[in-house]
Amino acid sequence: MFSNPSVFGLRSIKAGAFSIGLLGGAVISTSTAIAADWIFTPYVGIREAYTDNVLSTATNTESDFLTTLSAGFTIDGIGNRLNLRGSYDGAYDKYVDTSELDGFRHSLLGSANAELVEDHFFLDGQIAYTPEDLSTTGGGSSAIDRTLSSEQTQVLNYSISPYYLQRFGGTAVGIARYRFSQLRFDETDVGGAATNPGNETSNEINLILESGRDFTRTSWTAEAFGIDTDVENGDDLKRGTFVTSGQYSINRNVALLGITGYDEFDGENIDNEEISGAFIGAGVRLTPGPRTDLSLGYGYRYGGSIWNMDFSYIISSAAILTASYAVDIGTGGQAYSNRDVLDADGQLVNANFSNSEFADTTAKSETFDFALVGAKGVNSYSAGGAYEKRDFLTTNTNDETVSVFGRYSRELSPKLGASIDGSWSKVVEPETPGTAETTIRAGASLNYRFGHNFTGSLAYNYYDRDADIAADNIRENAISVSLNKSF
Repeated sequence: MFSNPSVFGLRSIKAGAFSIGLLGGAVISTSTAIAADWIFTPYVGIREAYTDNVLSTATNTESDFLTTLSAGFTIDGIGNRLNLRGSYDGAYDKYVDTSELDGFRHSLLGSANAELVEDHFFLDGQIAYTPEDLSTTGGGSSAIDRTLSSEQTQVLNYSISPYYLQRFGGTAVGIARYRFSQLRFDETDVGGAATNPGNETSNEINLILESGRDFTRTSWTAEAFGIDTDVENGDDLKRGTFVTSGQYSINRNVALLGITGYDEFDGENIDNEEISGAFIGAGVRLTPGPRTDLSLGYGYRYGGSIWNMDFSYIISSAAILTASYAVDIGTGGQAYSNRDVLDADGQLVNANFSNSEFADTTAKSETFDFALVGAKGVNSYSAGGAYEKRDFLTTNTNDETVSVFGRYSRELSPKLGASIDGSWSKVVEPETPGTAETTIRAGASLNYRFGHNFTGSLAYNYYDRDADIAADNIRENAISVSLNKSF
Protein backbone atom coordinates (compact mmCIF):
# COMPACT_ATOMS: atom_id res chain seq x y z
CA MET A 1 0.00 0.00 0.00
CA PHE A 2 3.03 2.24 0.01
CA SER A 3 2.24 3.15 -3.56
CA ASN A 4 -0.41 5.28 -1.87
CA PRO A 5 1.40 8.65 -1.59
CA SER A 6 -0.27 9.52 1.72
CA VAL A 7 1.63 6.81 3.62
CA PHE A 8 3.88 8.32 6.29
CA GLY A 9 3.19 11.83 5.08
CA LEU A 10 4.17 11.64 1.42
CA ARG A 11 2.45 14.34 -0.59
CA SER A 12 0.16 13.45 -3.42
CA ILE A 13 2.20 13.12 -6.61
CA LYS A 14 -0.85 13.57 -8.80
CA ALA A 15 -0.66 16.75 -10.79
CA GLY A 16 -3.43 19.05 -9.99
CA ALA A 17 -4.53 21.84 -12.09
CA PHE A 18 -4.84 23.50 -15.38
CA SER A 19 -7.08 26.07 -16.82
CA ILE A 20 -9.43 25.30 -19.68
CA GLY A 21 -7.85 28.14 -21.60
CA LEU A 22 -4.37 26.66 -21.28
CA LEU A 23 -5.67 23.27 -22.31
CA GLY A 24 -7.37 24.72 -25.34
CA GLY A 25 -4.07 25.41 -27.06
CA ALA A 26 -2.92 21.85 -26.53
CA VAL A 27 -6.21 20.43 -27.76
CA ILE A 28 -6.26 22.52 -30.91
CA SER A 29 -2.67 21.82 -31.83
CA THR A 30 -3.15 18.05 -31.46
CA SER A 31 -6.82 17.79 -32.36
CA THR A 32 -6.56 14.72 -34.55
CA ALA A 33 -4.44 12.86 -32.01
CA ILE A 34 -6.65 13.43 -28.98
CA ALA A 35 -10.12 13.66 -30.47
CA ALA A 36 -12.90 13.36 -27.92
CA ASP A 37 -16.67 13.40 -27.60
CA TRP A 38 -17.78 16.77 -26.30
CA ILE A 39 -20.81 17.56 -24.17
CA PHE A 40 -21.40 21.28 -23.69
CA THR A 41 -24.40 22.32 -21.60
CA PRO A 42 -25.13 26.02 -21.07
CA TYR A 43 -27.72 27.17 -18.54
CA VAL A 44 -29.40 30.27 -17.13
CA GLY A 45 -31.13 30.81 -13.81
CA ILE A 46 -32.89 33.26 -11.56
CA ARG A 47 -33.21 33.24 -7.77
CA GLU A 48 -35.36 35.38 -5.49
CA ALA A 49 -34.15 35.33 -1.88
CA TYR A 50 -34.84 36.89 1.50
CA THR A 51 -32.19 37.24 4.22
CA ASP A 52 -32.66 38.55 7.76
CA ASN A 53 -28.99 39.63 8.11
CA VAL A 54 -27.90 41.16 4.84
CA LEU A 55 -24.78 42.87 6.27
CA SER A 56 -23.65 39.84 8.30
CA THR A 57 -23.49 41.78 11.56
CA ALA A 58 -23.64 40.66 15.18
CA THR A 59 -26.09 43.39 16.24
CA ASN A 60 -28.52 45.80 14.55
CA THR A 61 -29.23 43.26 11.84
CA GLU A 62 -31.05 44.34 8.68
CA SER A 63 -33.17 42.26 6.33
CA ASP A 64 -33.40 42.55 2.56
CA PHE A 65 -34.57 40.87 -0.62
CA LEU A 66 -32.21 40.11 -3.49
CA THR A 67 -32.48 38.86 -7.04
CA THR A 68 -29.71 36.73 -8.48
CA LEU A 69 -29.32 36.29 -12.24
CA SER A 70 -26.93 33.51 -13.21
CA ALA A 71 -25.56 31.94 -16.36
CA GLY A 72 -22.90 29.36 -17.00
CA PHE A 73 -22.05 26.02 -18.50
CA THR A 74 -20.69 22.56 -17.89
CA ILE A 75 -18.33 20.90 -20.32
CA ASP A 76 -17.10 17.31 -20.65
CA GLY A 77 -14.60 16.01 -23.16
CA ILE A 78 -14.19 12.23 -23.09
CA GLY A 79 -11.86 10.37 -25.41
CA ASN A 80 -9.11 7.78 -25.57
CA ARG A 81 -6.46 10.48 -25.21
CA LEU A 82 -8.30 13.37 -23.60
CA ASN A 83 -10.42 13.72 -20.49
CA LEU A 84 -11.71 17.14 -19.52
CA ARG A 85 -14.39 18.24 -17.07
CA GLY A 86 -15.22 21.86 -16.29
CA SER A 87 -17.93 24.19 -15.07
CA TYR A 88 -18.43 27.94 -14.85
CA ASP A 89 -21.08 29.93 -13.03
CA GLY A 90 -21.38 33.70 -13.26
CA ALA A 91 -23.95 35.44 -11.05
CA TYR A 92 -25.10 38.99 -10.43
CA ASP A 93 -26.77 39.85 -7.11
CA LYS A 94 -29.18 42.81 -7.02
CA TYR A 95 -30.47 43.93 -3.60
CA VAL A 96 -33.67 45.91 -3.02
CA ASP A 97 -32.35 48.18 -0.24
CA THR A 98 -28.64 47.39 0.15
CA SER A 99 -27.46 48.55 -3.26
CA GLU A 100 -23.82 48.80 -2.13
CA LEU A 101 -23.73 44.99 -2.22
CA ASP A 102 -24.86 44.75 -5.85
CA GLY A 103 -22.18 42.91 -7.78
CA PHE A 104 -20.88 39.91 -9.70
CA ARG A 105 -19.63 36.55 -8.47
CA HIS A 106 -17.58 34.06 -10.50
CA SER A 107 -16.87 30.36 -9.95
CA LEU A 108 -14.78 28.24 -12.33
CA LEU A 109 -13.70 24.62 -11.79
CA GLY A 110 -11.84 22.47 -14.29
CA SER A 111 -9.70 19.35 -14.56
CA ALA A 112 -8.03 17.78 -17.58
CA ASN A 113 -5.62 15.10 -18.73
CA ALA A 114 -4.29 14.88 -22.30
CA GLU A 115 -2.12 12.20 -23.89
CA LEU A 116 0.05 14.19 -26.29
CA VAL A 117 2.36 11.36 -27.39
CA GLU A 118 0.82 7.91 -27.25
CA ASP A 119 1.79 5.93 -24.14
CA HIS A 120 4.57 8.37 -23.20
CA PHE A 121 3.92 12.11 -22.90
CA PHE A 122 0.97 13.52 -20.94
CA LEU A 123 -0.32 16.83 -19.67
CA ASP A 124 -2.35 17.23 -16.46
CA GLY A 125 -4.02 20.26 -15.01
CA GLN A 126 -6.80 21.79 -12.95
CA ILE A 127 -8.19 25.13 -11.86
CA ALA A 128 -10.40 26.42 -9.06
CA TYR A 129 -11.44 30.09 -9.16
CA THR A 130 -13.95 30.84 -6.42
CA PRO A 131 -14.94 33.55 -3.90
CA GLU A 132 -13.99 32.52 -0.35
CA ASP A 133 -13.89 33.83 3.21
CA LEU A 134 -10.46 32.67 4.37
CA SER A 135 -10.79 34.07 7.89
CA THR A 136 -13.47 31.64 9.12
CA THR A 137 -13.87 27.93 9.71
CA GLY A 138 -16.32 25.87 7.73
CA GLY A 139 -16.07 28.05 4.62
CA GLY A 140 -18.00 31.25 3.91
CA SER A 141 -19.90 33.53 6.26
CA SER A 142 -23.50 33.61 5.00
CA ALA A 143 -26.48 31.27 4.73
CA ILE A 144 -26.52 31.31 0.91
CA ASP A 145 -24.06 32.11 -1.85
CA ARG A 146 -24.21 35.89 -2.40
CA THR A 147 -22.06 38.99 -2.34
CA LEU A 148 -21.01 40.05 1.16
CA SER A 149 -20.15 43.31 2.85
CA SER A 150 -16.57 42.27 3.79
CA GLU A 151 -13.94 39.55 4.11
CA GLN A 152 -14.42 38.00 0.66
CA THR A 153 -11.42 37.00 -1.44
CA GLN A 154 -11.37 35.66 -4.99
CA VAL A 155 -9.06 32.64 -4.86
CA LEU A 156 -7.31 31.47 -8.04
CA ASN A 157 -5.77 28.03 -7.53
CA TYR A 158 -4.28 26.37 -10.62
CA SER A 159 -1.44 24.20 -11.83
CA ILE A 160 -0.15 22.59 -14.99
CA SER A 161 1.99 19.47 -15.13
CA PRO A 162 3.62 17.77 -18.14
CA TYR A 163 5.05 14.32 -17.48
CA TYR A 164 6.81 11.55 -19.34
CA LEU A 165 6.05 7.84 -18.73
CA GLN A 166 8.33 4.98 -19.75
CA ARG A 167 7.61 1.26 -19.27
CA PHE A 168 10.62 -1.04 -18.93
CA GLY A 169 8.93 -4.23 -20.06
CA GLY A 170 7.23 -5.87 -17.10
CA THR A 171 10.03 -4.89 -14.73
CA ALA A 172 9.32 -1.25 -13.91
CA VAL A 173 7.49 1.94 -14.82
CA GLY A 174 9.23 5.31 -14.71
CA ILE A 175 7.64 8.77 -14.53
CA ALA A 176 9.39 12.14 -14.85
CA ARG A 177 7.10 15.04 -13.99
CA TYR A 178 7.31 18.83 -13.75
CA ARG A 179 4.55 20.77 -12.02
CA PHE A 180 3.92 24.49 -11.85
CA SER A 181 1.26 25.71 -9.43
CA GLN A 182 0.09 29.08 -8.23
CA LEU A 183 -2.30 30.34 -5.57
CA ARG A 184 -3.46 33.93 -6.00
CA PHE A 185 -5.75 36.10 -3.85
CA ASP A 186 -7.62 38.88 -5.66
CA GLU A 187 -10.30 41.40 -4.75
CA THR A 188 -13.93 40.46 -5.30
CA ASP A 189 -16.42 42.75 -7.06
CA VAL A 190 -17.70 43.98 -3.67
CA GLY A 191 -16.94 43.21 -0.02
CA GLY A 192 -13.23 42.55 -0.42
CA ALA A 193 -11.03 41.53 2.50
CA ALA A 194 -9.07 44.22 4.33
CA THR A 195 -5.83 42.37 3.56
CA ASN A 196 -5.20 39.35 1.38
CA PRO A 197 -2.54 36.68 1.99
CA GLY A 198 0.55 36.74 -0.17
CA ASN A 199 0.42 34.88 -3.47
CA GLU A 200 2.31 31.59 -3.66
CA THR A 201 4.14 30.09 -6.63
CA SER A 202 5.65 26.60 -6.69
CA ASN A 203 7.90 24.74 -9.09
CA GLU A 204 8.28 21.00 -8.59
CA ILE A 205 10.25 18.17 -10.16
CA ASN A 206 9.28 14.58 -9.43
CA LEU A 207 11.02 11.35 -10.50
CA ILE A 208 9.37 7.99 -9.82
CA LEU A 209 10.34 4.39 -10.54
CA GLU A 210 7.92 1.68 -9.47
CA SER A 211 7.61 -2.07 -9.91
CA GLY A 212 5.98 -3.48 -13.01
CA ARG A 213 3.63 -6.37 -13.68
CA ASP A 214 6.38 -8.99 -13.26
CA PHE A 215 6.31 -8.43 -9.51
CA THR A 216 3.43 -10.31 -7.97
CA ARG A 217 3.92 -10.79 -4.23
CA THR A 218 6.28 -7.84 -3.94
CA SER A 219 5.83 -4.25 -5.09
CA TRP A 220 8.16 -1.30 -4.62
CA THR A 221 8.53 2.40 -5.41
CA ALA A 222 11.51 4.77 -5.48
CA GLU A 223 10.77 8.49 -5.64
CA ALA A 224 12.78 11.71 -5.58
CA PHE A 225 11.16 15.12 -5.67
CA GLY A 226 12.11 18.72 -5.10
CA ILE A 227 9.78 21.68 -4.62
CA ASP A 228 10.54 25.39 -4.45
CA THR A 229 7.72 27.59 -3.14
CA ASP A 230 7.96 31.37 -3.23
CA VAL A 231 5.56 33.15 -0.85
CA GLU A 232 4.96 36.80 -1.61
CA ASN A 233 5.65 38.84 1.55
CA GLY A 234 5.98 35.57 3.47
CA ASP A 235 8.28 32.69 4.31
CA ASP A 236 9.59 30.74 1.31
CA LEU A 237 10.05 26.98 1.53
CA LYS A 238 12.32 24.60 -0.38
CA ARG A 239 12.15 20.85 0.06
CA GLY A 240 13.96 17.83 -1.33
CA THR A 241 12.93 14.25 -0.55
CA PHE A 242 14.12 10.80 -1.56
CA VAL A 243 12.01 7.83 -0.50
CA THR A 244 11.80 4.11 -1.19
CA SER A 245 8.86 1.98 -0.12
CA GLY A 246 7.77 -1.61 -0.57
CA GLN A 247 5.03 -4.14 0.07
CA TYR A 248 5.43 -7.90 0.53
CA SER A 249 2.32 -10.10 0.47
CA ILE A 250 2.50 -12.93 3.00
CA ASN A 251 -0.80 -14.27 1.74
CA ARG A 252 -3.95 -12.94 0.10
CA ASN A 253 -5.04 -11.27 3.36
CA VAL A 254 -1.85 -9.88 4.91
CA ALA A 255 1.02 -7.82 3.51
CA LEU A 256 4.02 -6.19 5.20
CA LEU A 257 4.89 -2.57 4.44
CA GLY A 258 8.17 -0.71 4.72
CA ILE A 259 9.49 2.77 3.95
CA THR A 260 12.74 4.69 4.30
CA GLY A 261 14.24 7.85 2.89
CA TYR A 262 15.57 11.33 3.58
CA ASP A 263 13.96 14.81 3.82
CA GLU A 264 15.83 18.09 3.44
CA PHE A 265 13.97 21.32 4.27
CA ASP A 266 15.21 24.86 3.64
CA GLY A 267 12.52 27.21 4.92
CA GLU A 268 12.70 30.74 6.16
CA ASN A 269 12.27 31.39 9.90
CA ILE A 270 11.86 27.72 10.87
CA ASP A 271 14.15 25.12 12.48
CA ASN A 272 15.09 23.16 9.36
CA GLU A 273 17.38 20.73 11.20
CA GLU A 274 14.55 19.58 13.47
CA ILE A 275 12.33 18.38 10.61
CA SER A 276 15.05 17.29 8.15
CA GLY A 277 16.89 13.99 8.14
CA ALA A 278 16.50 10.27 7.54
CA PHE A 279 13.18 8.56 8.21
CA ILE A 280 11.97 4.98 8.46
CA GLY A 281 8.68 3.19 9.00
CA ALA A 282 6.92 -0.16 8.88
CA GLY A 283 3.34 -1.30 8.73
CA VAL A 284 0.80 -3.89 7.69
CA ARG A 285 -1.94 -4.07 5.09
CA LEU A 286 -4.98 -6.19 5.87
CA THR A 287 -7.50 -7.34 3.26
CA PRO A 288 -9.63 -9.92 5.10
CA GLY A 289 -12.17 -9.88 2.29
CA PRO A 290 -12.85 -8.28 -1.09
CA ARG A 291 -14.70 -5.40 0.57
CA THR A 292 -12.17 -4.39 3.26
CA ASP A 293 -8.77 -2.75 2.88
CA LEU A 294 -6.84 -1.40 5.90
CA SER A 295 -3.26 -0.11 5.97
CA LEU A 296 -1.54 0.90 9.23
CA GLY A 297 1.96 2.31 9.52
CA TYR A 298 4.26 3.62 12.24
CA GLY A 299 7.68 5.21 11.95
CA TYR A 300 9.97 8.17 12.59
CA ARG A 301 9.85 11.29 10.44
CA TYR A 302 9.86 15.10 10.70
CA GLY A 303 11.73 14.92 14.02
CA GLY A 304 9.30 12.59 15.81
CA SER A 305 7.16 9.47 15.68
CA ILE A 306 4.51 9.32 12.98
CA TRP A 307 1.41 7.21 12.28
CA ASN A 308 -0.48 6.63 9.07
CA MET A 309 -3.76 4.93 8.27
CA ASP A 310 -5.88 4.27 5.17
CA PHE A 311 -9.15 2.36 5.35
CA SER A 312 -11.99 1.52 2.99
CA TYR A 313 -14.99 -0.74 3.40
CA ILE A 314 -17.48 -1.43 0.61
CA ILE A 315 -20.76 -1.78 2.49
CA SER A 316 -22.72 -2.62 -0.64
CA SER A 317 -22.60 -2.00 -4.37
CA ALA A 318 -23.90 1.52 -3.68
CA ALA A 319 -22.27 2.44 -0.34
CA ILE A 320 -18.68 2.84 0.84
CA LEU A 321 -16.97 3.93 4.07
CA THR A 322 -13.48 5.46 3.93
CA ALA A 323 -11.09 6.92 6.50
CA SER A 324 -7.49 8.15 6.54
CA TYR A 325 -4.89 9.72 8.82
CA ALA A 326 -1.78 11.43 7.47
CA VAL A 327 0.97 13.88 8.46
CA ASP A 328 2.81 16.30 6.18
CA ILE A 329 4.73 19.59 6.18
CA GLY A 330 4.10 22.48 3.79
CA THR A 331 3.04 26.05 3.33
CA GLY A 332 -0.54 27.23 3.68
CA GLY A 333 -0.81 27.53 -0.08
CA GLN A 334 0.42 23.98 -0.69
CA ALA A 335 -2.46 22.70 1.45
CA TYR A 336 -4.78 24.19 -1.20
CA SER A 337 -2.83 23.49 -4.40
CA ASN A 338 -2.33 19.80 -3.54
CA ARG A 339 -6.08 19.18 -3.37
CA ASP A 340 -7.81 17.54 -6.29
CA VAL A 341 -10.69 19.27 -8.08
CA LEU A 342 -12.18 15.83 -8.86
CA ASP A 343 -13.55 13.63 -6.10
CA ALA A 344 -13.37 9.82 -5.98
CA ASP A 345 -16.38 9.61 -8.32
CA GLY A 346 -14.86 11.98 -10.86
CA GLN A 347 -17.18 14.86 -9.92
CA LEU A 348 -15.98 18.46 -9.66
CA VAL A 349 -15.50 19.79 -6.12
CA ASN A 350 -14.25 23.12 -4.79
CA ALA A 351 -10.55 22.69 -3.97
CA ASN A 352 -10.55 26.10 -2.26
CA PHE A 353 -12.99 25.05 0.49
CA SER A 354 -11.41 24.43 3.88
CA ASN A 355 -12.65 23.66 7.39
CA SER A 356 -9.70 25.61 8.83
CA GLU A 357 -8.71 29.25 8.49
CA PHE A 358 -6.08 29.97 5.87
CA ALA A 359 -2.59 30.24 7.42
CA ASP A 360 0.16 31.84 5.32
CA THR A 361 3.00 30.09 7.14
CA THR A 362 4.80 26.73 7.09
CA ALA A 363 3.04 24.12 9.22
CA LYS A 364 3.18 20.47 10.19
CA SER A 365 -0.36 19.16 9.70
CA GLU A 366 -2.00 16.07 11.14
CA THR A 367 -5.27 15.24 9.40
CA PHE A 368 -7.89 12.57 10.07
CA ASP A 369 -11.01 12.32 7.94
CA PHE A 370 -13.79 9.83 7.27
CA ALA A 371 -16.74 9.68 4.90
CA LEU A 372 -19.77 7.50 4.23
CA VAL A 373 -21.42 7.76 0.82
CA GLY A 374 -24.29 5.68 -0.44
CA ALA A 375 -27.61 5.32 -2.23
CA LYS A 376 -30.53 2.95 -1.93
CA GLY A 377 -33.55 3.11 -4.16
CA VAL A 378 -34.91 6.66 -4.17
CA ASN A 379 -32.63 7.69 -1.27
CA SER A 380 -29.06 8.98 -1.33
CA TYR A 381 -26.90 10.09 1.56
CA SER A 382 -23.44 11.19 2.62
CA ALA A 383 -21.82 11.94 5.95
CA GLY A 384 -18.36 12.47 7.29
CA GLY A 385 -16.01 14.46 9.43
CA ALA A 386 -12.46 15.70 9.81
CA TYR A 387 -9.92 16.61 12.47
CA GLU A 388 -6.90 18.77 11.72
CA LYS A 389 -4.07 19.87 13.97
CA ARG A 390 -1.52 22.32 12.61
CA ASP A 391 1.80 23.14 14.28
CA PHE A 392 2.98 26.45 12.83
CA LEU A 393 6.76 26.13 12.61
CA THR A 394 7.41 29.85 12.14
CA THR A 395 5.64 31.00 15.32
CA ASN A 396 5.76 27.79 17.40
CA THR A 397 1.99 27.95 17.85
CA ASN A 398 -0.75 25.53 16.84
CA ASP A 399 -4.48 25.16 16.23
CA GLU A 400 -7.00 22.32 16.13
CA THR A 401 -10.26 22.12 14.18
CA VAL A 402 -12.98 19.46 14.08
CA SER A 403 -15.94 19.27 11.70
CA VAL A 404 -18.79 16.96 10.70
CA PHE A 405 -21.31 17.08 7.85
CA GLY A 406 -24.31 15.18 6.55
CA ARG A 407 -26.70 15.21 3.62
CA TYR A 408 -29.82 13.19 2.76
CA SER A 409 -32.00 13.39 -0.35
CA ARG A 410 -35.07 11.48 -1.45
CA GLU A 411 -37.03 11.28 -4.68
CA LEU A 412 -40.65 11.82 -3.61
CA SER A 413 -42.03 11.35 -7.11
CA PRO A 414 -40.64 11.23 -10.65
CA LYS A 415 -40.64 15.05 -10.70
CA LEU A 416 -40.33 16.03 -7.03
CA GLY A 417 -37.36 15.60 -4.72
CA ALA A 418 -36.38 16.76 -1.24
CA SER A 419 -33.08 17.12 0.57
CA ILE A 420 -31.68 18.20 3.93
CA ASP A 421 -28.08 18.94 4.86
CA GLY A 422 -26.05 20.30 7.72
CA SER A 423 -22.51 20.84 8.98
CA TRP A 424 -20.78 21.73 12.23
CA SER A 425 -17.24 23.07 12.56
CA LYS A 426 -15.38 24.11 15.70
CA VAL A 427 -11.96 25.53 16.46
CA VAL A 428 -11.02 23.40 19.45
CA GLU A 429 -7.78 25.30 20.01
CA PRO A 430 -7.18 28.58 18.14
CA GLU A 431 -3.71 29.79 17.17
CA THR A 432 -4.45 33.06 18.98
CA PRO A 433 -6.13 32.57 22.39
CA GLY A 434 -9.58 34.09 22.61
CA THR A 435 -10.40 33.73 18.90
CA ALA A 436 -12.17 30.36 18.83
CA GLU A 437 -15.43 29.98 16.92
CA THR A 438 -18.10 27.41 16.16
CA THR A 439 -20.00 27.39 12.86
CA ILE A 440 -23.29 25.65 12.16
CA ARG A 441 -24.97 25.35 8.77
CA ALA A 442 -28.30 23.72 7.95
CA GLY A 443 -30.61 23.65 4.97
CA ALA A 444 -33.64 21.99 3.42
CA SER A 445 -35.03 22.17 -0.11
CA LEU A 446 -37.77 20.93 -2.40
CA ASN A 447 -36.84 20.46 -6.05
CA TYR A 448 -39.32 20.12 -8.90
CA ARG A 449 -38.76 19.25 -12.56
CA PHE A 450 -41.22 21.22 -14.71
CA GLY A 451 -40.03 19.82 -17.99
CA HIS A 452 -36.99 18.79 -19.99
CA ASN A 453 -33.94 20.54 -18.42
CA PHE A 454 -36.22 22.99 -16.59
CA THR A 455 -36.17 22.82 -12.77
CA GLY A 456 -37.23 24.87 -9.78
CA SER A 457 -36.51 24.79 -6.06
CA LEU A 458 -37.72 26.19 -2.75
CA ALA A 459 -35.03 26.30 -0.04
CA TYR A 460 -34.42 27.37 3.53
CA ASN A 461 -30.87 27.90 4.84
CA TYR A 462 -29.49 28.71 8.28
CA TYR A 463 -26.04 29.97 9.30
CA ASP A 464 -24.74 30.54 12.83
CA ARG A 465 -21.22 31.55 13.83
CA ASP A 466 -20.56 31.73 17.58
CA ALA A 467 -17.19 33.37 18.23
CA ASP A 468 -15.21 34.34 21.33
CA ILE A 469 -15.08 37.85 19.89
CA ALA A 470 -18.68 39.08 20.13
CA ALA A 471 -18.38 41.29 17.04
CA ASP A 472 -17.68 38.18 14.93
CA ASN A 473 -20.96 36.48 15.86
CA ILE A 474 -23.27 36.06 12.86
CA ARG A 475 -26.70 34.47 12.61
CA GLU A 476 -28.68 34.41 9.37
CA ASN A 477 -31.86 32.83 8.02
CA ALA A 478 -32.52 32.81 4.28
CA ILE A 479 -35.43 31.65 2.13
CA SER A 480 -35.08 31.39 -1.64
CA VAL A 481 -37.00 30.35 -4.75
CA SER A 482 -35.08 29.60 -7.93
CA LEU A 483 -35.62 28.51 -11.53
CA ASN A 484 -32.97 27.01 -13.80
CA LYS A 485 -33.01 26.10 -17.48
CA SER A 486 -30.26 24.21 -19.31
CA PHE A 487 -30.02 23.84 -23.08
